[in-house]
Amino acid sequence: MPHSDVDLKNWHNWTDPDFFATVRQHESRVVPLFLRQILPARLLRTRMTLTGWCLIVVSLGLGLAAYNTASNILFLALSLLLGSLILSGILSWINFRKLNWNLRVPSNLRAGDAGVAEVDLVNEKAVFPSMSLCFQLESEMVAQKGTVYLKNTLNPGESRKLKWSVTPQKRGQFELRLSGVRSQFPFGFLQKTIVGNLHKNVIVWPAHIEYIFPISSGGQQLSTGAVKNRLGQGSDLLNIRPYERGDALRSIHWKATARTGQLMIRQLAEEGESGYHLYVHSDAVVWGESHFEQLCALVCSLAEDLFRCGRLKTVKLNDSYPLPIRTKHDLHILFDQVALLERLDPSANAFVNQQRNQLTFGPLSEAGVAIYLEGNYAGQTDIR
Repeated sequence: MPHSDVDLKNWHNWTDPDFFATVRQHESRVVPLFLRQILPARLLRTRMTLTGWCLIVVSLGLGLAAYNTASNILFLALSLLLGSLILSGILSWINFRKLNWNLRVPSNLRAGDAGVAEVDLVNEKAVFPSMSLCFQLESEMVAQKGTVYLKNTLNPGESRKLKWSVTPQKRGQFELRLSGVRSQFPFGFLQKTIVGNLHKNVIVWPAHIEYIFPISSGGQQLSTGAVKNRLGQGSDLLNIRPYERGDALRSIHWKATARTGQLMIRQLAEEGESGYHLYVHSDAVVWGESHFEQLCALVCSLAEDLFRCGRLKTVKLNDSYPLPIRTKHDLHILFDQVALLERLDPSANAFVNQQRNQLTFGPLSEAGVAIYLEGNYAGQTDIR
């Protein structure tokens, strides 16, 4: 918004080539101003559309004919065309005025799964609506840029959410940007664009993959990688979590329920079962690029299923301290760390003390990953 009399004067002058610029440039030379007016920079200025150029050509021809014939009817027609061009600029300026937007990104996003980013719109004008807006979104996690349209009129005082469905193809931290907002309202003669400076960071977790590993002590194979909501029947309390549909009523923790005001469930360890400890070392010599991506996906998938079964104790990544996994929040912290995990140079400090029920990983052929329980082969990724 303007902060001086000069800026206020230029703010109301929609013909100024810097009308929608974020940083105003003080240019006084005639030729550069003229060139910037007819050839504006991308995503910074008011741009003439093909219809607008046709209108200017018709106006020039009509003006020459009016002066040569001195016909009042032609002069009226010329005034009508020029007036429509000026009216287009004024209405376009009103369309953007007192229109606020914000960018929201999904909190949990996995590679291969669709997520939804939202653009929150609020029209703070008292009289005029806003319409025919186009928001340009882009990010390195998808191959193509996204375009979100305001299809219906946004009346004064109303708010609306515009959704952009995005499906990332790889893990990591990415920036989601709102690069511009454009409109050709009302007649399509002018295309006005405001540079977008909104950006949000989003962490994409590795994809959930299929694997083969006997989680239960009875030798039952979990070969699909599906989430299991099975609680143990032992006496050791592992966790207290909110009630989910399908939980047994006998597992309700009544004291925690009375304290929090919502149903809470006791998560118990099964008799005769102990938890697993995962250890991951991302040695660049051991792990190639394709094997390493499979490793990250396997660690997240296995950790999630072990947590659902109450069998996950800790996870250690390289030389960091073991991360205890007691709540879903701890599990999400692990996912964030694995999403940002990189291959490391060979290190002499790769040794780790072996402990009971420790799971380690090693590469297999065809980009597969093997699971080792206390040094012995126990499972692998499903490479069918």
